[in-house]
Order: sequence, then C-alpha cells, then structure tokens
Amino acid sequence: MKYFEKVTTMKKIIAATFIFFLVTCGIITSCSNKAPEANSLKGSKGKAVPVTVAVVGTKDVPMEITTFGTVQAHSSVQLKAEVGGNLTLVHFRK
Repeated sequence: MKYFEKVTTMKKIIAATFIFFLVTCGIITSCSNKAPEANSLKGSKGKAVPVTVAVVGTKDVPMEITTFGTVQAHSSVQLKAEVGGNLTLVHFRK
C-alpha cells in the first residue's frame, strides 16, 4: 500500500511543478519591458497615413452571375393551400 501512496505523492509533486513552471513562464513573458509596435513597417514611425472616408448606407445588392452550369437555390419552401378546391374567378384587375 505504501508504494501506491508514493506514486500518488510523486504525481502530485510532478503536477505542482508543471503548474508552477507554466505560471512562471506566463509571468516572465507578460512582464517583458518590450512594448508591441503598433506599426509593423520599420522607419515609418510618425508619418501620416492617408485614410479614405465614406458615408455608410443600406441598400439592396443584386445577385447576378453570368456563367454556365447548373443553378441551385439557396433555400426552398413548400406551399400548401389552406383551402382545397379550384380557382374559378379572379376578383381583381391588373
């Protein structure tokens, strides 16, 4: 029984050492004095960057594709009549 207690204790020591190592690595890397650079281009610090501005709006964009092949719908629906029977008269004009 003492052998299994030693194995369990050894596993706890190894796990604690591993966690301590991970925490120490995290602290060392996060406490670095080197600040990340906002601009990755070297030699361009302090230079103005041109920016294009536009007004934001909402509009429909037509989906048109000119090609050949097979067309498949994005989605489909099933229509079912609520009332059965035949249409005999249309009560509106075009």
